[in-house]
Amino acid sequence: MELRLTLPPVADMELVAVRAADVVGRAIGLDRDQIEAVGVAVAEAFLNAVEHGGGREVEVRVLEECWKDGSRALVVEVEDRGPGFDPERGPKRRPMGRLKRRGWGLRLMRELVDELQVESQPGRTVVRLCKRREADG
Repeated sequence: MELRLTLPPVADMELVAVRAADVVGRAIGLDRDQIEAVGVAVAEAFLNAVEHGGGREVEVRVLEECWKDGSRALVVEVEDRGPGFDPERGPKRRPMGRLKRRGWGLRLMRELVDELQVESQPGRTVVRLCKRREADG
């Protein structure tokens, strides 16, 4: 199963991306906690793409991957056409007393999914989120 969405960078469109991840996650058998964790990560990736993507549409790809060990995974890719950034630098570290509502981006996503990959260059950034469902048996 694969869904491809081209979404405008406007309020609440992240909810469309989250819903698509929910549908595919349920189809492959992720539990509610896993689906909710992925949803938060997808929303954060989408909002980052809107914020840093230069006002252009955001491409979202949601799919199931089957791995050799028999496990399945929900994969969500969020792509923007912004200026890019250096993923190796990561987020700015803030002292605990100076936490803000936003700015958790990559750190938060990394905590919520099993695998996070970021490819970025001027004109294109892709954030790839992966949540595995272990093989039965």
